[in-house]
Amino acid sequence: MIKNTARNQDELGQILDSCLDLIASGSTTVEAVLDKYPQYSEQLRPPLEAAMWLQSRKEVFNPRPGFVQLSQRQIGRAACRERV
Repeated sequence: MIKNTARNQDELGQILDSCLDLIASGSTTVEAVLDKYPQYSEQLRPPLEAAMWLQSRKEVFNPRPGFVQLSQRQIGRAACRERV
């Protein structure tokens, strides 16, 4: 059971990273990736929406290079861990 949970978290983390990369590149939307992974949509939606919110406000925060992307990934992984 614990191994399955860890495996699910790893898989979900990899999917989240992939989704963030695709969205950041402009090649897809949050809704499109949620449609692609319907079994994970409940877990993926909050971190993806948080990442998009952070991205849309990056000028307000004036972060150092790479901070926004790193923060998106950290927020996403933390949210996934809480939901699994």
